Amino acid sequence: MEDNKKLKKIEDKIIQILKKEGGAAGLKPIKQAVDKMDKPKEFNLNKTLDKMDNVEKHKHSDYILTPINEAAKNILEMLTEKLCPKGKAYVARRKAAGEKHGAYLMGRAVKVCKGQMSGKKKKKKNEDAALSLSKDNMSSYASKNEINLSELKDLVRQELEEKKKGKCKPSKGKRFAKRVNGKCRSFGQKGKASDGGDRIRPGTAKAHAYCARSAKIKKCKNPPCANTLSRRKWKCQGSRSVV
Repeated sequence: MEDNKKLKKIEDKIIQILKKEGGAAGLKPIKQAVDKMDKPKEFNLNKTLDKMDNVEKHKHSDYILTPINEAAKNILEMLTEKLCPKGKAYVARRKAAGEKHGAYLMGRAVKVCKGQMSGKKKKKKNEDAALSLSKDNMSSYASKNEINLSELKDLVRQELEEKKKGKCKPSKGKRFAKRVNGKCRSFGQKGKASDGGDRIRPGTAKAHAYCARSAKIKKCKNPPCANTLSRRKWKCQGSRSVV
């Protein structure tokens, strides 16, 4: 309550200075006067000036005292009182955020009361919340699959991205597809083995041969590479396939 009184005195002083200077003044004389006054906690002069209804910043950095229609101000206050509790709360939040009390704000407050908009601040989806594995578990998983923690986090984020954008479709002749840095990356030969079974058979002699060959391939610039993704399918650890 004490802070509100202090703020009101500062606002009155700013108006007094602007009137004395002929309706416009730079920041310096305003700051000099305000510095001598008692200020509320976390006071910010620029934010206070922005919130004032009858003060506007000119393009040449001067602050101008704008004639405010007292009748219009009273009407806005009366309309605010008639709003539903959600509408009042929305107006209070927006004013606290620095928005001026005007017709545009009141129009949105009415929409809040009618249920046409929520009025609540949209929360950003915290993708890191999806990374629910502990560091120990992630390290263990990473070591088994020949990837580091940052690569593992990238994989989880890719899964989240796929849910948003939809699954990737493998290119011609490829069996799998993964989204990497927003782009789809295809890997793995399509089709079945000569005996009709699955081509990918971890732990077999064929798998060991594949792992030995693929281990010599250099990593690409934007991991996970197609080779790395394929090695995961074959359960490669170094030059061996471990089931």
